Amino acid sequence: MRPLSPTTQARNVNTAIQIENETLKEQISHYQQKNAKLEDNIEDLKAIAERDENAFKQRIARFKDSEGVLRNELDLARKESERLLKEELGARTRIEEIGEALRESDLALENARAEIEMFRTEQSTVSRPILAF
Repeated sequence: MRPLSPTTQARNVNTAIQIENETLKEQISHYQQKNAKLEDNIEDLKAIAERDENAFKQRIARFKDSEGVLRNELDLARKESERLLKEELGARTRIEEIGEALRESDLALENARAEIEMFRTEQSTVSRPILAF
């Protein structure tokens, strides 16, 4: 094999450089396209994340509102329960008082009946004619 002339060597080197440049340009173009796709994906993912974040914030706000309503209802129910317990206690006390008054009235009625019976007995003994011999 003969050594290549400097001109041929220069042409071969120039051709190799051109091939290398074309390959590098193709790689750059490929990576630029890939980079653009990845940037688009990132933008899409950011938009999705932002939309999801807003949806979660709205759900949290609704849950907090619901929690506030439920707390208020619970407070009202507790107050109503306390009021009803006080009313029940008052009613029980009143029932006991009425029961005692009824027992006292029954006793007074029995005493009045006994007294009436005693008066009847006295009257019947007074109204009988006295027979004296």
